[in-house]
Amino acid sequence: MYVSNTVRPMVADPPEEPVSLVLRTDEDTDPETVVAAVETLGGHPERDLGFGDVLVTVPGDAVADVLEVTGLTAVETGAVAEMTDADGAGEDVELSDGEDTG
Repeated sequence: MYVSNTVRPMVADPPEEPVSLVLRTDEDTDPETVVAAVETLGGHPERDLGFGDVLVTVPGDAVADVLEVTGLTAVETGAVAEMTDADGAGEDVELSDGEDTG
């Protein structure tokens, strides 16, 4: 499983404040199963990112436990979700005359 360079230090030195994480699941895992596991750790889902990825918030001291959740392929900080926000401007940007550039 991939654990981002930003998440790794949180395992050894957990932050006091809650942490937003992007959890990427393998193709055989239902994201709802991952969300349920996060909830048992005191966390909660923020939103479904599609493609089996979910944005969650967990207590800082639960980051190490998140890495033990079955079915994950990657754990990254929530900043990744902000950079890849599907609600933001993407390929389907319309020009003022109605032309589609995507």
